[in-house]
Parts: sequence; structure tokens; C-alpha cells
Amino acid sequence: MVITAEDKATKKKSKITIVNNNKGTLSKVEIARMIKEAEKNRFEDEENKKKLEAKAALMDYTQDMKEKVPSLSKLDRKDKKKFKAEVAKTCMWLDENKNRLAECEENENMMRKLVNVCGPILGKMD
Repeated sequence: MVITAEDKATKKKSKITIVNNNKGTLSKVEIARMIKEAEKNRFEDEENKKKLEAKAALMDYTQDMKEKVPSLSKLDRKDKKKFKAEVAKTCMWLDENKNRLAECEENENMMRKLVNVCGPILGKMD
């Protein structure tokens, strides 16, 4: 902002410019608050990333097992039924939890159950 001043007695004029030095800058308190908030968000983001990776791994493995169902014709009926039931159970769990970011442990437990059932059955096909 520019201000002009005039001395009425001498008719001398002078201009002065006033600048707001704080414009566009943050205080140290604001910067500290933002850093703290960013660190908190970073931790939450890392946790969410782990959860998403665990969910994606479970979804991929489940899809792979669904695609193997047609090739189970060589197996006995009991193994096919067990395999299909576990895949269906996992698909249902994924569907029920599609709008929720489940904890890593939940996804890992479901993966473990699916692997423990499907792995040995697939091993019989070799």
C-alpha cells in the first residue's frame, strides 16, 4: 500500500510504501502443527497401504483359485467340494467387507485358511 503525506506548511510531499511482511508466510506454530499433522497422516497412510496390499493379495489369490475350479475334474468329489466351499467362503467374506478396510491380520488369516485348504488339494493334481 502506498501512502502520500504532505506537510501543509512547507508543501513538501512524501510517499511511503507499507508492505505486509507476513503475507504468504506461516508462523512457526502453524508450521509445527502442519508437520505434526503430516507425520500423523503418514503413519495412517502406511497402515492403510499395508491393509490394501493384504486385501489385494487375498483377492488375487481367491480369483486364481476360482479360475482353477474347472480343472478340478481329476480330483475326487470330497476334495472338489472342500475346495469350492473354501473359495466360496472367502469370496463371500470379501464381498461382505468390500466397503471396509479390514485389518491386515484379518486378510492374512483368510489367505492362510484358503492356502491351507487349496494348496494340498492342488498338490494332488500334479
